[in-house]
Amino acid sequence: MPLYFGQFFNDPQINGIALSENDDLAVRLAHRRNGQQFSGVSSSLLDVQGKLKSKNDRGFHEVGLRLFADREGFLIRRNRWGGTYARHLPLNASMTLAAQVYAGAYNFVIRSNDVTGGLSNYTFDGALSLLLYHEKWRIGFNINQATNATLRPLAEEVRLPRHVNLTGEYSLELMEQLKAIPAAYLRYAPNQPLGYPKLSATGSLRLLWVNKLLTGMSLESQSGANWFIGIENLAVSSSNLGLYFSYFTPNKRFLGGNVQRYEVFLSYRLKSKK
Repeated sequence: MPLYFGQFFNDPQINGIALSENDDLAVRLAHRRNGQQFSGVSSSLLDVQGKLKSKNDRGFHEVGLRLFADREGFLIRRNRWGGTYARHLPLNASMTLAAQVYAGAYNFVIRSNDVTGGLSNYTFDGALSLLLYHEKWRIGFNINQATNATLRPLAEEVRLPRHVNLTGEYSLELMEQLKAIPAAYLRYAPNQPLGYPKLSATGSLRLLWVNKLLTGMSLESQSGANWFIGIENLAVSSSNLGLYFSYFTPNKRFLGGNVQRYEVFLSYRLKSKK
């Protein structure tokens, strides 16, 4: 199955380590919907991460909850939910290493219809994430659907293929009120279903104006391009809000999903009280 909510490089499924050292709580909501004749296909996300102080005052712990809901027309529902634990450990004054484990369940549902009664099947869902980050850059490594699990809601077996992801980005000060953030993302999924590439690469360029307005695009080597715009770092009392919109235009050769789609992403971050 394809990865979801990857259009801004802040995808909890690509790399779920969410918090910075200036946040006590991070909440992310997202909704993605296909266009054209596939408008009945949609995905939704809720991701909540909270900070726990370390007793020895070196870094911090992080716990969270992650919920996904996929809808494919009237008939099919795919849901996943689970908990996360992460440890952020400073390596020096400017660099931090973080590791996160996610464990939960995946549920494949076929709703009751004229042909068959309702069917449901569960399996384990897990992920491991590493992130090395600095004020200017970050490098991430992640394994999603780590156990390569299978389900059998009907006679045919459904596999959740393992995804190995490598991400990186760098922040450049072009001028006083303008930042450029080039990023790259490499994914390897050897057990992908027919029509989806086993190896894919994505390049992205984002521009951040006056630390508020975000514009940019990403180009996926096998599937198409994402175009996005957003507003971030909106101060509300002791919290920050972000709202983003993107639109995906497919490469016509991408047999696995040659359909346009859009995505709305809301971010809420509660700052530490120091």
